[in-house]
Amino acid sequence: MAYALGQEDLSLESQITQFRIDDLVRHEAAEALANINQKEALEIFEQYSKKNINDNLIILQDTCIICLEKAKTIKELGSLYGKKYLGTREPAAPFLELDKNPLEYIQMIIQPYLINIEHFRNNANKNFDQIDQLLISNKLGALFKHEICFVIGQVGETPKQIHEALINMIKDENQPAIARHQAIAAFQTVNSNKEITLQILNQYSKSPYQIVRETALVSLKMMEFYD
Repeated sequence: MAYALGQEDLSLESQITQFRIDDLVRHEAAEALANINQKEALEIFEQYSKKNINDNLIILQDTCIICLEKAKTIKELGSLYGKKYLGTREPAAPFLELDKNPLEYIQMIIQPYLINIEHFRNNANKNFDQIDQLLISNKLGALFKHEICFVIGQVGETPKQIHEALINMIKDENQPAIARHQAIAAFQTVNSNKEITLQILNQYSKSPYQIVRETALVSLKMMEFYD
């Protein structure tokens, strides 16, 4: 809902600043806020991008770092936002429009988690198969796994090993909830085997974890709608 409201130019500051709200909601609210009211949002992004505020806010902190980068480029690249994403508004402009190396942005987010990012970058360009290993890596943070799954969901058809990696992430209760949530959404989109998709979604629609359960239920409704 926060993601959708952000597409409609509705401000969600209160969802970011309330500590009792789930990490996933605060993350989506911050991304939504990055779409609008850039000047007013800067103070919030500056506040919550500080790594020493609270270790429990790492997902929100990383999100706000990205939002700050968008705020810096919105005047120059404002007309480009959305054009590369099927009309949706996202928290960062397409990298091909920027002079800065995309790796520099990625390093800011995942430096604590990924020890040898240069090695991964060089190999990832050659071999798409390694993405499945990246998804289950313990060296990546929750937000980055979440965003990888988001991108996979936008790609459409993907190799079998990606399906298996998504299923493994969904099943693994040690994975961050925000990553399992996006893995379910991506799996519903990319898996062409309807029977297996329904089996997974029905199974996790009964999950004791609220985010996982509700994501599976929404995905089932989406399948019903598109049918």
